[in-house]
Amino acid sequence: MNSRTLVFLDFDGVICDSQQECLYSAWTAYFRLYRKEDPGVIQLSFRNAFYAGRPFIRNSEDYLVLCEAINDARPLRSQADFDALLKSSNSGKLRQFRDCFYEARTALLSEDRDYWLGLNPLYPHMKKILQHTRLSQQLYILSTKRPGFIREVLLQNGLPIDNEKILNNGQRTKYDIIRETMKNRKSDKALFIDDQLDHLLKADDPRVTCYLPLWGYIQKEWTANSRILPLSIPESVRLLEAAEIKRL
Repeated sequence: MNSRTLVFLDFDGVICDSQQECLYSAWTAYFRLYRKEDPGVIQLSFRNAFYAGRPFIRNSEDYLVLCEAINDARPLRSQADFDALLKSSNSGKLRQFRDCFYEARTALLSEDRDYWLGLNPLYPHMKKILQHTRLSQQLYILSTKRPGFIREVLLQNGLPIDNEKILNNGQRTKYDIIRETMKNRKSDKALFIDDQLDHLLKADDPRVTCYLPLWGYIQKEWTANSRILPLSIPESVRLLEAAEIKRL
């Protein structure tokens, strides 16, 4: 790989299999903090519907839409279905839920760190890749997840990372961050791996090669999109290990 090629990896669904923790945090936030209810335990039907809808999530506010759809027994068959509900949602309630979500996540991390970390395992092949590359100067983690939580998971796995290597796009598109970083680093090429199709489609730039990880939280039909390259586990190992990313 040319030293001017940058690699941008999403975290949840690419590096970390976090859906169990997201389920716990979203369920706790929705029922106990947002609705002020206590339904006892997470029902199997809720869990299954949550996992089925997980591919549509872009950020923490979106979990309110997913939880309400499940609670109201509304089917979500596509990203378009989900986005229609999101568009009709009250922005103030979304912000309120976001605060509840991070309160729930932070509380679990503070009260039972080992359990929280256990709900956030790294995908074995990605852990191996990151150990091999030592999180090189060419590699960035680009996520909607707050950097502090990412750092906790990586440190637990013996993968310390500089603060500037974890990029949070906030209200901006991930492509905006990629383009800005490429400009600052004087890079002429980038690899972008993300399991949310919308993030990939917005990176409409011939300098950026976009990959959809088949091990992530995806919809099967997304793999047919001609603008995106599907990436299997063996292919990801070859792509990133063969990149000869420089060690720190």
